[in-house]
Amino acid sequence: MNTEKELVIPNNERVVTVVGGRGQLGRKIVRGFQSLKFGQVRICEEEDSFLSFVEQSTDIFFAVDDKKISDMLHSADELLTPQHAILDGSSVKEPLIPIFKRLDDRGINVVSTHLGAIPSHPWRGVKVWICEVGSNSERAKRLAIDLFISTNSSIEIIDITGKIVSSNINSNSINVSSLAKAVYTIRVKNKDVVLQKPLVIAE
Repeated sequence: MNTEKELVIPNNERVVTVVGGRGQLGRKIVRGFQSLKFGQVRICEEEDSFLSFVEQSTDIFFAVDDKKISDMLHSADELLTPQHAILDGSSVKEPLIPIFKRLDDRGINVVSTHLGAIPSHPWRGVKVWICEVGSNSERAKRLAIDLFISTNSSIEIIDITGKIVSSNINSNSINVSSLAKAVYTIRVKNKDVVLQKPLVIAE
């Protein structure tokens, strides 16, 4: 039974909290959410009041170990609602499964992710496993897909001579306001996929 009510909130109105956002994984996750143009990307560390972050967030990504995730979710149990999407990047999943299933049964969007590399390695071409928890995982799953695509892609603007005049790595957008009027090629790379299209700047 899918109890999820489709809550479509534009990214610029969403507030994400990255728990452990100053660690190796957390810093990359923060940059990913920033590239998705979230309204606010907040960092919660151990010394911070996690409960106040929960009350003000639409999305929470845990970039800490399974024990910390378990403790924090238990402490915030009464504050978590179907408005929240919960994601984690913990390497150890087994202790979290019963907690995640219980949250899913309450209509809360949960997915668990697993990065196929250690956080300090470049993410270009790295596989990511996105594990659905139950019938309410769809919104969190879409968020995880968007997040990892944004952190695993690059955009280049190439002029007529073949020179790269602008580039943006680990993002799904690029600023072209400083480019002169001309015809360019825009190249988007994501793992083994390369897409090229003409880009005309006329004004």
